[in-house]
Amino acid sequence: MSADGEDVPAMIARQSVSTAILGPYMAGLAVQLFLDGIYVSLFLNYAHELNKHGKRGKWASWIVFISVLACVGLSIEEVFDTGVSQARDAAAMYMGTPQCNLSPLFAGLTGAVCQTFLMSRTGALIEKPWVRFAFYALVSSLVLLALAGSVLFSVIGFLIVYGKAVPMHIFTAEALWLWGSSFADIIVSAALAYTLTHRASGIAGFNSTTDSLVKRLVRVSLQTAAYTSVVSLVGASLATHYQGVDDYHTQAIGFAFWLPLPALHAISLYTTLATRRNITDALSGSGGTPSHDQRKSGRFTSSKASGMAVKLSTFKVGGNSQHAGYPNGSQVPLDVRVQREEHVSFDVGLDEEESLEGKSRRL
Repeated sequence: MSADGEDVPAMIARQSVSTAILGPYMAGLAVQLFLDGIYVSLFLNYAHELNKHGKRGKWASWIVFISVLACVGLSIEEVFDTGVSQARDAAAMYMGTPQCNLSPLFAGLTGAVCQTFLMSRTGALIEKPWVRFAFYALVSSLVLLALAGSVLFSVIGFLIVYGKAVPMHIFTAEALWLWGSSFADIIVSAALAYTLTHRASGIAGFNSTTDSLVKRLVRVSLQTAAYTSVVSLVGASLATHYQGVDDYHTQAIGFAFWLPLPALHAISLYTTLATRRNITDALSGSGGTPSHDQRKSGRFTSSKASGMAVKLSTFKVGGNSQHAGYPNGSQVPLDVRVQREEHVSFDVGLDEEESLEGKSRRL
């Protein structure tokens, strides 16, 4: 087939420039869509369980879900547009379409909602008021810094596309966003792991189920932050390093690290909420089936006796009853055994106003 008359002269970037600009961007979009698919599947399977959480848990879940769907739509549009666009000069590939600048906004919103929810749950476990206040103040500042950075990143992107003056370098805004997000994740997870371990120390060793429960909570709290923290730290480091470099070969490298963030934050929120249900199943399996009120509040009581219950033989006080095997009509000696019973209430503080605490031990 002849192509005469079908081709037109056009500005085309060198292959090395095209690879440097579009390579990290397309890789980030591919990873984001893959992780978004995992999250959406997990969310749809878990959606029927959301009614067992409080209002804040449900609101956070739905806001994050809608935000992730917006990211999916933008990513699909970007993949299509990048694939068919004939604007292949370096500047056009770097700036992209105007709507692509909405992605940082939704990514920042997703991270802020997840971090705020986890912050409130972690703060509820901190006993000292001044420590709790300091924790809220520090993490809130970091979350707001990250959200402001993502908004600036989005706005500056629009200004660049339309040829307007910008208040700062676009990668400075990206660095503010990712540094704030990474430190918020690290602080929240470290505080949650510490408070869980400290609160559970009073009942650690009570039985294997309780010990494994505490270990699971600590492990989940660290795992949910590991992915987002590492990705944010790498992206922030690259944005900080290359913010003063005017070279198409390196400027877009950070895109591969912030694009997957909304999906990673969404998965971390799902993991946190789903863990509560898994813990409920574990407790009900080891300590009996919880009541409806217990399931609703997330509070379960496990009982364990240090001795076996003893069924005493029937005897008469001051009577003349005799027992075969005891000659001379002597009374049966009363063998009294003290049974020590322990009640441990373990409150899973991953939703609403609940907190994780080992309650009382009663004799």
